[in-house]
Amino acid sequence: MPDQKALEKNTAAFKQYIGVYADTLGAIATFPPIKGGDKAELRPSITDPDKMGNFAEITFETRRLGKDLLGIFTAKYKVDLYGAVSGQKIQPGSDLEVRIRKRIEDLTGVSRGDCELQ
Repeated sequence: MPDQKALEKNTAAFKQYIGVYADTLGAIATFPPIKGGDKAELRPSITDPDKMGNFAEITFETRRLGKDLLGIFTAKYKVDLYGAVSGQKIQPGSDLEVRIRKRIEDLTGVSRGDCELQ
């Protein structure tokens, strides 16, 4: 059983760190309770929503696994740059097209030239 005072000290340190980070970003921090760790969610402030840039939400999480500590960071964006790029067609003969084709051929065992990318 973990020492309760040590857990409370770790939680206080986590909240202080996130509080400073949120102040720097101009974000609003909330601390939803979770079992076995700490969690913080940062969202843009209503008064200055552009101060966090393209971030719509940032989540920090720590989970204790025995004596180990696991840190999890996730981010949601206002504009999904990856989705915007993924919808574009790959140019035939481009370096990217050649690398993707070779990787698919290597993984699947398809003969060279039998792989068609869309």
